[in-house]
Amino acid sequence: MKAFLSHSSIDKEFVGSVEKRLTRTKSIFDKTCFDNGKEFEASILEHLDRSSIFVFFASSSSLQSFWCKYEIDEAFYRKLQGRIKKCLVFIIDEEIDPLDIPDWMRRALVTTENSPSVIARNIERHLESLSSKYTDKYFFGRAQDRERLEDLAVPIGMDPPKVISITGLPGYGRRTLIKRSVNEIYTLDAITEIYIENGDSLFELCAKLVDKVEPYSCVEELKEILSTLSLLDEEGLRQRIVDNLERLVTSRELPVFVDAGGLLDDDGNLCPEYLRLFFNIPDSADIYVILILTRKLRFNSKFDVPSLSIIQLSDKATKQLLLSLANDYDVSYNAEQINELSEYIGGYPPAAYFAIKQAEEYGAELLLSDKHSLVQFSTRKFIQHLQDKKMGKVEEALLSVLAMYSPLPLSVISALYQDNMEAGHDALYSLMDHSLVYCDKNGCYSIAQPVRDAAVKLFGWPSKDDLRKVGAAILEIVEDAKNHQLLDLSRILFRIGMEVKDSESIRQGVKLRSDYIRLVEDAYHQRDYGKSIEYAFEALKELPDNIRLREFTVRAFVQLGSWNEAEVQLSEMKRIARPRDVYFLEGFYNRKRGRIRNAIESYKMSSEYGKKGAALNRELAHCHMVERNFSEAERYIDKAIKARPENNVVLDIAANIYIKSGNEEKAREVLDKLSVLDKGDHYNLRLSTFLFAQGLYLESETAAKEALRYGGERFFAARVQLVKCMIRINARPELTNVEIERLDSDFNNRNLDVRLSLKVNFLLTQSKAKAAYDLLDKFVDKQCIQYRHHRKMCLEKLVSNKSIPYEERKKFEEELAFLSASGTVDVLTELDI
Repeated sequence: MKAFLSHSSIDKEFVGSVEKRLTRTKSIFDKTCFDNGKEFEASILEHLDRSSIFVFFASSSSLQSFWCKYEIDEAFYRKLQGRIKKCLVFIIDEEIDPLDIPDWMRRALVTTENSPSVIARNIERHLESLSSKYTDKYFFGRAQDRERLEDLAVPIGMDPPKVISITGLPGYGRRTLIKRSVNEIYTLDAITEIYIENGDSLFELCAKLVDKVEPYSCVEELKEILSTLSLLDEEGLRQRIVDNLERLVTSRELPVFVDAGGLLDDDGNLCPEYLRLFFNIPDSADIYVILILTRKLRFNSKFDVPSLSIIQLSDKATKQLLLSLANDYDVSYNAEQINELSEYIGGYPPAAYFAIKQAEEYGAELLLSDKHSLVQFSTRKFIQHLQDKKMGKVEEALLSVLAMYSPLPLSVISALYQDNMEAGHDALYSLMDHSLVYCDKNGCYSIAQPVRDAAVKLFGWPSKDDLRKVGAAILEIVEDAKNHQLLDLSRILFRIGMEVKDSESIRQGVKLRSDYIRLVEDAYHQRDYGKSIEYAFEALKELPDNIRLREFTVRAFVQLGSWNEAEVQLSEMKRIARPRDVYFLEGFYNRKRGRIRNAIESYKMSSEYGKKGAALNRELAHCHMVERNFSEAERYIDKAIKARPENNVVLDIAANIYIKSGNEEKAREVLDKLSVLDKGDHYNLRLSTFLFAQGLYLESETAAKEALRYGGERFFAARVQLVKCMIRINARPELTNVEIERLDSDFNNRNLDVRLSLKVNFLLTQSKAKAAYDLLDKFVDKQCIQYRHHRKMCLEKLVSNKSIPYEERKKFEEELAFLSASGTVDVLTELDI
């Protein structure tokens, strides 16, 4: 399916911008498609014969053009023959009279429009209507939802609401419901999605709408528009947004705002500036907006938003979907097997698609024998799917980059395999064949959403070298004035530039405030806490009351052991956040500082103020584990596992609890689950601690090194675990000492007590009890288990040292008798980060 773009040579630059947004696979544009070796007339006829839609760009020059008149005449005959299915006319010159357009074309869709983006989306929409490729083929069990949506949008005896919200989990069919209903309810043709990210103010929303609606030709012009927007006050931004929303509706597109963390606060209230935006939409404006949310809006007496909740499919609809998909994929299931399989889909449409796809690939019987794994259709299943493919380095690099930076055009991702383009393209085709990567209607490639988290867990973050290649490739595209998706690519370029410290990428890129929040979170999760703080302070200049930014700033300072700075940020949190979130963060601060009793109290206060969920139970389990109260630790971790059975952090702590309590069977069981979810840092670290507790120190050392290979040199817990193994093996003391010194150098302001504990253990293995004993005075927390038992170990050595004066040894013996009453533990095994 292609569209023939008929235009005059004077309008070539404008039409070229449209063609760039459509890509060559969907359009025929003389500059890129016509063969220089053929007669121009022959090329026109050949490409008209290959087109399904004829698009005429009406201007004073095109109406006078000989070749345009020729193309119009030839298109007319092909329309009569049924070879051209549709004709579209876009008036791009305000001076022309629509009556000047040929009569037969005036009966087609005639639109006045000067935005290449809007025109391109309009053409795409008509191409899609002629092809079943992009349509949602099945939509079972939603008849009542469609009726309810119609009742909300067109209430009897009332004016239609300007804003409606649809809530439900991703994958339940919220977008599909809107797509199926948009023409019937609003008499519009399509939807345009705008994602509202954490940190997005009206400025960012305005910028995203500009990208969708307003004409611009290059990144410099886009930056100039954004610079102008930055001078507008809230009222000015609201007016620009309203104008562009009206333009979307005039172009027969329904604006859909997708909440990606920026529309609602944690209590489900609309953020104030969005509330004011919706409240101030003029009654006379021809504007309708649908909000896609994952939770229901709280009632607001000043501005109530009608809401529709989408739940999982009914059992009947699930069976209908499974049966239809099985027929499509030639998978043979009888009614009894469909009934059996539907129980494990849970009314979740993506699970049905994935199950039938797996059945096609591995066989229907195998899927039925493993159907229990569909009970939790989430990360674990996709990680197994990835592992089964036995990815090569190119596939891993592609998935790793696309997991963080989607969508990207082929010219960009091919930079990852430029040394061997043929093998690289084969790798990309393989990923698409296995439904791990897909190509969108703009010709850009994205990772399949359910696979994203799995890819990050399995393959880690993109390497700096790969990011430099991607950044350089985007730079080449950004310099092309007619590139499509300019805003999205420019934002990706900025984030990559910040990651690899490339000034040109930063300069050429475009940043929105939500990009800084992404950078803060990404740096934190990569354990680069200093960089996370640096980004956070930059973002806090513009977003001083952003709770998520403050939270990550506190966490980063805590991870670095910068307690005073963390306390300052905690006090700022108290000013803007709810008590339950402040107490929870305070608990994290106290736990990391070794104040376990205080941490437990903080977490309980958080619970009293309404905090619930796996994270709270996980943290309480961790605290009770450190206190060796294993019954309480297991009680809380069981709650966390019930809520998040496939969360690798929850399973990691569960494994640690069972290791420390000596429950080898349960520890192995949890480690087996963790091995599927996380082949990298968490799994190998916990495997190392398990092997260490079993006395398998060489194997434990190997696992610790593997954890470091995945987690990198900033992975403090893995570095500590490696030193523990080296101390216990005691084969090369000089290397152990070097590793301890490296740890001090790399983390000189972090976890002093942990590093002192390692030094004391090492000195004791070298028969230097007095030096170890003297180090104990430097401990910050003299109430922790490690301190008490280190002191006891030192005293046991010192009381037998006859070179120490008797009176001094006598005091040591008295203290030793007191400490011995508290029992004995293996301090290295108990050492907790």
